[in-house]
Amino acid sequence: MGNHPSLWAWREKHKRTKMKQFGYSTLGDMLEFLESTRWRDLTKEKKVEFESLMNDLDTIGFDIQWLRNTQELMKQRNIDEKIINHIKTLEVQEMKQKITVKDLETELQKAKVELANTTLN
Repeated sequence: MGNHPSLWAWREKHKRTKMKQFGYSTLGDMLEFLESTRWRDLTKEKKVEFESLMNDLDTIGFDIQWLRNTQELMKQRNIDEKIINHIKTLEVQEMKQKITVKDLETELQKAKVELANTTLN
């Protein structure tokens, strides 16, 4: 705790044992979350868990500035995922339109052949 004066300040502010237990338990949960969660495994549920732990720490008075960067990275990743999903949706739409164009070109060719056959007869 010597390197983290905010922990000392929090400890001095909260004299009740149950509050300290809850606070340290929540802090431990956050540290375990950060240690055990990989970016590629970050699901919606994990993001909700992170936000919940962060809110709990903030509510009981811990300094959470050190978590802000991680929170911003999660938000940026969320934006990136939305952009990637939008691009994928547009690519699927483009493929469907290309198929439609090919089908229309095929129908046009058939109609031209049919028209040519009709005019010859």
